Amino acid sequence: MITIEIIAQIAHEINAIYCKSIGDTSQVPWDEAPDWQKESCIIGVKMHLLNPNATPEDGHKSWLKQKKKDGWQYGEYKDEDKKIHPCIMSYNSLPTEQRIKDYLFSGVVKSMADLLEIKENVMTEGEYLVGINFNPGGHEQVNHIKRTIADLIDYVQQNGKDGRCTSICIHQLEDAAMWGVKSVTKPKFEHN
Repeated sequence: MITIEIIAQIAHEINAIYCKSIGDTSQVPWDEAPDWQKESCIIGVKMHLLNPNATPEDGHKSWLKQKKKDGWQYGEYKDEDKKIHPCIMSYNSLPTEQRIKDYLFSGVVKSMADLLEIKENVMTEGEYLVGINFNPGGHEQVNHIKRTIADLIDYVQQNGKDGRCTSICIHQLEDAAMWGVKSVTKPKFEHN
């Protein structure tokens, strides 16, 4: 069965083979890769699955945003302890051999997307945070509130410029979803 993790593993292994071909031996096999690297790869796969028209440049931008959010900075060489990486730069500034990695990654995801068995597990961060699939009462208003807030969270996540403000905004939107759901599902209190 093809899953998101299998696609991520294949993309990782192809990247490792390509890196080795250009003299970069820093990529270890998937089974030896640290959890942060596997998670980064899985996030990249999800980004491409959720945005089927995303370009390799979009993939790099997403990767770059995630790295900066996690505290990584530019460095002459990759060092996970110091959180430095030579690809922490704009896509247009990357050397061609580094851009090829983004082409390979997006190509793997796009070529395997139709084989994915568990498509319902591909959720945006907003959908996950508001619990988009949880509506035991089947209220249409609950679905509408959760969809609206999930879309707002995803918009802020993708476009927020200040990490702290973005984080606070997302937290407040989560609260808004909870209170919005309560407002349309909680019985009205009657005074006697």
